[in-house]
Amino acid sequence: MIPVKCDITTHEIEQTDETVLFDDRGGQLLVLNAVGAAVWLLADGERDIVAIAREIAETLGETEAKVRSDVEAFVGTLKERGLVELRQR
Repeated sequence: MIPVKCDITTHEIEQTDETVLFDDRGGQLLVLNAVGAAVWLLADGERDIVAIAREIAETLGETEAKVRSDVEAFVGTLKERGLVELRQR
């Protein structure tokens, strides 16, 4: 599955190194940690969940299996909130 971002305003807060997503359609505000921000940035409509997890795992020095389950869960949360859509490859 390939996560595709919906039209969301993204802010990077330099003072706290946080990324904030704001969906003005529903007035939702979501503050992302570093891994969540990486998932968001890598969800470019080209990479699937496996590719996103692989890149993050390599960066963190973690196993791909562990990171993949976290990425899948987070993408699921984004989908539930209407912030991404999932499309087939």
